[in-house]
Amino acid sequence: MSGAAIAAAARFAGGAPDPIDGLDAVAEITASGSTSTIQIIGGQVVDVEPAGEPTVSVTFSPTQLAALADGTGTPSQDYMRGDLKPEGSVRAAAALFHVLEREDTRSALASALAAEG
Repeated sequence: MSGAAIAAAARFAGGAPDPIDGLDAVAEITASGSTSTIQIIGGQVVDVEPAGEPTVSVTFSPTQLAALADGTGTPSQDYMRGDLKPEGSVRAAAALFHVLEREDTRSALASALAAEG
């Protein structure tokens, strides 16, 4: 799955039920050699491919994406184990992890992975 597919899944999933102050980021996501960027404000994805420099960059392995999609792993767990090493702001990484770990985003990721076959 590409970084663009992850970004699209996060955007498709929509925003958090209630904005969360301080969960803001411009996150660059890389997966399978493809990179995409999303903007997060208040824990909600508000733009895909925004202008500006990323505040955090994260590269996901295919195994990490599969675990995220099927609910057996999270970016937060990978980070705590040292298996995921975001570059940039830790606060921005927390905003990205918050969006990716929501059930609606996981479901969209699982659908995208299934479509890729």
